[in-house]
Amino acid sequence: MIPQKESPETNNSVKNYNRHLISAVKCISEKFKIKYRLWLSSYLLMGLIYSQGLMATQYATSLDCATANTVTEQIICQDQKLASLDLQLAQEYEELVNNMKKSGNHQKNLSYLIVSQEKWKKEKIQCKGDRFCITDTYGKRLAELGACYH
Repeated sequence: MIPQKESPETNNSVKNYNRHLISAVKCISEKFKIKYRLWLSSYLLMGLIYSQGLMATQYATSLDCATANTVTEQIICQDQKLASLDLQLAQEYEELVNNMKKSGNHQKNLSYLIVSQEKWKKEKIQCKGDRFCITDTYGKRLAELGACYH
């Protein structure tokens, strides 16, 4: 077979086709990059909104909710009823400690109160986020403080 010589028209049309093909690939690539960036941005934005939504519902407590380390502390910060119980217990405990310090003759009872409060905090942490357990521990501690020290 004798090789045929390409005509200048055929050569130009192949070059034009290749140029259009490369242009189309670049366009598709740019569109993909834009879609990917938009998708990634929206995904990150949704994650940020979701995490802020979880953190936004914090109530006043005796705890530092910004540094809540345990699941139990985080639940207390996010639950209005538990936060209220926490404030009530903190107020009663602080009042008892101050009254015992003022009277001066309750040093042994004061030491026991402080030790029992630390023990109670450890028990509360053992609830591991169970709202019923946390509520129960607050109720028992409030009853104990009211019955034993007032």
